[in-house]
Amino acid sequence: MTLPLLPLGHRSGLQASAIGLGCSRLGSTLGGCTGDDALRLLRHALDAGVTLFDTANIYGQGESERLLGAALQGRRDGVILVTKAGQRFTPAQRAASW
Repeated sequence: MTLPLLPLGHRSGLQASAIGLGCSRLGSTLGGCTGDDALRLLRHALDAGVTLFDTANIYGQGESERLLGAALQGRRDGVILVTKAGQRFTPAQRAASW
């Protein structure tokens, strides 16, 4: 199965899959998808044609981005990463990430 690609913006020249994957639960300590399960999910999405991934440094205390980095090795040029900035970890969240 290949997902259709759609233009991203009017002039960017970029295209992204019609379906993206939100990665807020990757690596989450609150019942999310972790470790090898997360990598399998990401690789399956890539193989299914997903090229749009939504993440942020605060998801899973940064684990979402680490997992995406591992899954995208050698395939980074073929995807669009959407991220957010400005949220800060609380002291408890920082401690939980260690």
